[in-house]
Amino acid sequence: MIDAFWLLFVAKPALAAGIVVAASLLVERSGPVLGAMIATLPISVGPAYVFLAMEHDSAFIAGSAVASLAVNTATGVFLTLYSLLARSRSLAISLPLGLLGWAATAAAVSRVDWTLPGAVALNLIVFAACLPIALRRLAATPPVRAAGRRWTSRRGRPPSPA
Repeated sequence: MIDAFWLLFVAKPALAAGIVVAASLLVERSGPVLGAMIATLPISVGPAYVFLAMEHDSAFIAGSAVASLAVNTATGVFLTLYSLLARSRSLAISLPLGLLGWAATAAAVSRVDWTLPGAVALNLIVFAACLPIALRRLAATPPVRAAGRRWTSRRGRPPSPA
């Protein structure tokens, strides 16, 4: 008979990998806009909460979900900082500073014992503040286009169109 520990041990990574592969296949076939929407769905959280629910009580799961919602605001801060910096700074500067903003926000938010209405209100406030800042910067600066690069095959000729 298979022990429940080993069954879960195999099921957890298999389910997570299956979800990532399925999402990747959907993104490939759905085009850029729908693909971006699929790629940013929090699809990995569902299986994680199912596995947590197998090992913890409902109070733990509820607290974890509310904390996850509150810490989600750190993503808005990261995206805003990165979008502000990336247009005028290098990746070596903009990415660490964006991650620093994310970490500082996550650390500050995690110190509070959030309720569901409080976490929802925090998300609304942070994203309502961050979105106009990022959009204003996006509209003000034309995008920088990288110089075109012509890839060659091993023989030095451009690859033939497939």
